Amino acid sequence: MVAKKDKPLRGAWRNLIHDIRCGIHSGIPACCIAFFVGHWAHGFSEDKQAQYITRHRKKLREAGLMGYVACPDCLETKNFTTLKPCACEKLTGRGMRQGGHEN
Repeated sequence: MVAKKDKPLRGAWRNLIHDIRCGIHSGIPACCIAFFVGHWAHGFSEDKQAQYITRHRKKLREAGLMGYVACPDCLETKNFTTLKPCACEKLTGRGMRQGGHEN
């Protein structure tokens, strides 16, 4: 049997890896990264995302923070972090808007 050549990662998989790496570099809690790349990206409809982000922004504003999607547990306990600069943005040329969404 002839082994198939590995194909380069493209599209959604590449974005997923970027989101995980950038989240780690930025100091986002692991539970929030897991929520964002799992439930948020694949389990929430656009309407549910809009409802969640509205509630999310209010709590983050109260804490004086913005910039990422916190998981439900961190929202409940108000476990927020200030984002650290991440070199991923410079390396990939991808910028992130408030709330963790790509420009």
